Amino acid sequence: MGRYDAEWEIYRRLRLSAVLLALGIPPLLAAFVLLSRTANARTFLGILVILYAALFFITQLRFTFFLCPRCHKWFSRTWRFDKGIFARKCVHCGLKKFSDGEDQVDLRGL
Repeated sequence: MGRYDAEWEIYRRLRLSAVLLALGIPPLLAAFVLLSRTANARTFLGILVILYAALFFITQLRFTFFLCPRCHKWFSRTWRFDKGIFARKCVHCGLKKFSDGEDQVDLRGL
């Protein structure tokens, strides 16, 4: 068991949640459009859409600002750019995604 396994498991769960929530947006909006004929349904679906949007937003923020297990800075973003799910390594210290860091040199002290 690696020293960063718990953090990478959190990253995997956040990534999966973010992707699944993003894929759920079109069906939810389609249901809202198709089923919002009556005022009661429109109110219920409106509340559901707002709650879903809040959950989506919070999940995306947690995934975007995931901290690197080694350097504890944002894993995939700096103030200038964001690699998101396409980041293969930490943009600050170079820790490879899902690595325990044993096979890499820690350059923080240099």
